[in-house]
Amino acid sequence: MKFSDIFELAITDISSRWIYSLLIIFMLLIGISSAFIAISQSQGIVSKEEQLFEFLRPNLLIVYPKSPISNSQVSVAKSMKYVSQVYPVINQTIEVEVNAQNYTFYLLGIDNLSIITSYTLVAGTTFDYSGLVIPSSSSIHISPGTLVKVYVNKDAKYTYISGVISYSHTVFQRIGVSSSTLFPSYNCLFTSLQYAEKLTGDKNYTFLIILTQSPLYNSNVTSEILSVFPNATVKSLGVSSTAIARQYASFTVYLVSLSIIAILTSIITNGSITSISFNRRLKEIGVMMALGMKRSHIALLYLLESFILGAVGGIAGLIVGYYITENIMLTKTVTYTPVYYPIQLVELVILSLLASNIGSIYPIFRVFKLTPSEVMR
Repeated sequence: MKFSDIFELAITDISSRWIYSLLIIFMLLIGISSAFIAISQSQGIVSKEEQLFEFLRPNLLIVYPKSPISNSQVSVAKSMKYVSQVYPVINQTIEVEVNAQNYTFYLLGIDNLSIITSYTLVAGTTFDYSGLVIPSSSSIHISPGTLVKVYVNKDAKYTYISGVISYSHTVFQRIGVSSSTLFPSYNCLFTSLQYAEKLTGDKNYTFLIILTQSPLYNSNVTSEILSVFPNATVKSLGVSSTAIARQYASFTVYLVSLSIIAILTSIITNGSITSISFNRRLKEIGVMMALGMKRSHIALLYLLESFILGAVGGIAGLIVGYYITENIMLTKTVTYTPVYYPIQLVELVILSLLASNIGSIYPIFRVFKLTPSEVMR
């Protein structure tokens, strides 16, 4: 019997038993899509955290005091042993009037924004000490040179937008500058520390960014800081990002374990469905054998059916998994993009084929063990 004839017969059998076929495809779809979602989401999160850790210096400390920081306290921090640089930061909520409408922004005044995030100038100029810089991802689009009215504590002042930048706002979510729930980080405005003081009239600072001479001195500097700022919170972002990456790595193992359980379930279900189908087809198999079809041909028929169902279930699982993973976020604490590689897609399809073909082991084994009495029962 020709291979093409067996293949055509396999397609006919799948079509005639479409309920069994759909059940097998559905179980494979669940298993493969679960694995795809788990792998792509966890890889995206871990990749983002690793990038963040690479950017954030291990010797960078953030000091969150219970009360505003004065100039004298900044001077004390600068004089501490093992401290390399100190950057005071003003962070306030302001109202900005644009086209007769008011919008809430986070104003961040710092003399060296690149210390905590990388950014690229998109339009205009950056910190010229007399204007505001807006992110390109802002929900409000304002061109450089636009005059805007700013309300700080109900006092109105006029200023202008000096530039537009593209930057990583994940860092700001990490340091607590902006909340992803109340004030999205894309509603930030940046300026120099000097201009922030002038605009807000505030000579005190919200928090400090400190660079130590080496990560080895972080604990020493932290102890000194706590003696100057009682009840303050000191965070090492490099260390915290590493810990988060490790947590997400564990989370990856958890997700992959769930997907493995889903695939194992699909294998068991497929085997059960195939076994039930086989037992109901004994008379048909007897007719095939009576017509001269060899046992090896019948075994090949089952393999082809399993291969076709496995390929369809695997590809369908990838499509469903891709759609889901592009439309969900497993966490709001970090902005990330799901990551997957072509080789992983191939591996998942192969896994689907294996899962499907494992289900055909029983009928193939039974074909070679069938006796005439069983066939004609």
